[in-house]
Amino acid sequence: MILSDCYMPDGDAHYLLHRLRSTPETENIPVIVLSGRTLDEATENMLKREIGGHPGAVSVLKKSFDTDELFGALQKYCGFAKNGVSGAGG
Repeated sequence: MILSDCYMPDGDAHYLLHRLRSTPETENIPVIVLSGRTLDEATENMLKREIGGHPGAVSVLKKSFDTDELFGALQKYCGFAKNGVSGAGG
């Protein structure tokens, strides 16, 4: 799982996704994109769109103090539980 900011000093999440999807070792790693800005629907869809037959971002979230949405995505893609116990027999 990769957790990335949407806007970074030397690029953005769209650039990062293209780089990740162009390398066999990283082409299928789930990516969650966070943004402090409200992103329009077209930008969210662009980030989630397939890239060369590989998944785009699995989730695009607005940064906030409410972590439920983030923990929900982590649980779905990593088996991570909010209480620290794994969903896979842990």
